[in-house]
Amino acid sequence: MQRMLIVSLEMFQKGQVPEIVKKYLDSCEKEPFIILDESSRIKTNTPVKDDTCKSQRTQSILRLNNIGARCILTGTFMSTSPMNAYDQVKFLQDDFFTEGMYEFSEKYEIKMNMHLNRKKTVRALITPEVYRRVRNKLVACKNDVTKLAGAMDYAYRTYGISKDSCVAIIKSPDFTTRKNIDKLWKRLEGLIYRFTKDQVADLPPKVYSEIKIQLSEEQKKLYLQLQNLHCTDNVVVGNNALTLYHRFQDICNGFEPVEEPEVEENKEVTTEVTEEEITEDEENKEVSKKIVLKKLKENPKLTALLEVIEQIGNEQAVIWCSRSSLLYEIFNTLQTKGYKVGVYDGKVNRNQRDEYYNGFKNKTVQFLIANQASASYGLDGLKDANYAIYVCNSYSSELRAQSEDRIYRGEIKNSKFIIDITMEGTCEQKVMHALKEGKQLINSGAVDTTLFMYEGE
Repeated sequence: MQRMLIVSLEMFQKGQVPEIVKKYLDSCEKEPFIILDESSRIKTNTPVKDDTCKSQRTQSILRLNNIGARCILTGTFMSTSPMNAYDQVKFLQDDFFTEGMYEFSEKYEIKMNMHLNRKKTVRALITPEVYRRVRNKLVACKNDVTKLAGAMDYAYRTYGISKDSCVAIIKSPDFTTRKNIDKLWKRLEGLIYRFTKDQVADLPPKVYSEIKIQLSEEQKKLYLQLQNLHCTDNVVVGNNALTLYHRFQDICNGFEPVEEPEVEENKEVTTEVTEEEITEDEENKEVSKKIVLKKLKENPKLTALLEVIEQIGNEQAVIWCSRSSLLYEIFNTLQTKGYKVGVYDGKVNRNQRDEYYNGFKNKTVQFLIANQASASYGLDGLKDANYAIYVCNSYSSELRAQSEDRIYRGEIKNSKFIIDITMEGTCEQKVMHALKEGKQLINSGAVDTTLFMYEGE
């Protein structure tokens, strides 16, 4: 008789192999076979000096990399960067990559020098602005060997961009931070096998549409104020970029973010991400600053959502929203209008969350408003819905891909409609377009401040 132990990844959050797993492995008479589903959740996006700098979950999972036979399963193996492959492969075979993470990063990512101050320089992913500037110079010289060598020397002296990165930049007219990916896949042959949905099933395509909304005058004023205050430099770094993205999102979502020294009662407080790894409540983690969100007079995004809901009639839809402030505003509004609606978010207790989820699965709930950080993985009960409506995107390309596929799985007999509601000319529109292409504009490195510049009327 076959014995199995099925455990969730959340059990590894404390950095140790759970006792129940240890006992099961000790009791195995034969060599165990370990299957790590959704293996991309142990990925590391940026190089670190050793395993102790990685997330607690990743550290604990990697402690199993010399036990039995191992297999990984994921639909987003390298969704954010080539670095995503490193720890997943390390789980399969500890010594597969002979180079360390920093050398690996230089080999497969386009890096540049980033001057944090006069004394400190770090290696970071190239920014779109530097990419454009360097590419223009390289392409202008590509037919003259001497001039091209000079242009490459300029890229190295000015930005620390290597020669093979320059070659990759010349080859790609579109901004990318990746290089030598074909060579990486070649290295992985025999260890990693890739299959697309097109290869294993004849599926109708996803149907994308975008509803572009203009900022109200009040929103535009606040957006430009925030832009002028925080976008005077060329780049923002790390979590500062994500914090800034959240503040612009708040304005687009119909709120004014106000920084206050103390949290006042009966006021909603949003919080920031404090670690790189995506966890259930990542979009709502707390750092030192307290931000109170005050409702604006108008909320064009909510108005647009209500119009979309009217148009789809009796169809079920998953409404994706990465910010709790707007998520619960939508929930309360739809409830008031008599719709059968539920929430899937880390702030809801598990019993209530499961009740909403099962209601949607059983078609007694028409709209499930879900936070990407909570609901992007493993929820097969959303697959019968034909509509996914994005009113507020997470910054993560992996969460975007995973959340889209909640309705695009199993036996698909008809088209699936994915609708984005965005504020035109804002950073959220730029981020959304990149996410649909599998690109991530906000990361733990340097982020070009042009991302946040308003380009509307």
